[in-house]
Amino acid sequence: MRVLYLVLILLLGAAAGAGAPALRAQGSQPEAGTRVRVFAPGVLPRPVAGRVVRVTPDTVVLQTRADASVAVPLAAAERMERSLGRSHSWGAVRGFAYGALAGGTAMGVAVLGGAEFCIYISCLNNNLAGATGGALIGAALGAPVGAVIGGVLGVEQWQTIGPGPRVRALHVSPAGIVVSVAIP
Repeated sequence: MRVLYLVLILLLGAAAGAGAPALRAQGSQPEAGTRVRVFAPGVLPRPVAGRVVRVTPDTVVLQTRADASVAVPLAAAERMERSLGRSHSWGAVRGFAYGALAGGTAMGVAVLGGAEFCIYISCLNNNLAGATGGALIGAALGAPVGAVIGGVLGVEQWQTIGPGPRVRALHVSPAGIVVSVAIP
């Protein structure tokens, strides 16, 4: 049985090692002119998005919207994503949710703020009931407004490029095989 486990471990290791070069050969490195977003926490405090100016074996140079060139060492990049463009339908969905949340909160606070101050339970219950009704009305009014704004602006969608999941550790125990996989 242990021989079967060892054969399985060797096959998984070979598959994981063969996957990375195959992905690089399929064009996982960004090309000049492509819009990408790079996550390099050791070098950059936050992700940087821009158009690729050039790629060397160890560095990618991006042109940001502020017309600044940013050189990012590929060894420091944890993740790189390619832009798939803007999705207006997902923008409308996200805008619907944000609009409902903002409208409901604003109307609920406005109704509660306009209520008279009281310390009695019956009066407090009436104020909270009014605020709840105001929040529902505000959500109903804010959701379509948010959907229209989100649909017009759209949301940029990203696809991760680079090597796929990598097998980090394989361990044979009496209970079976333990496989640790890192998904970048």
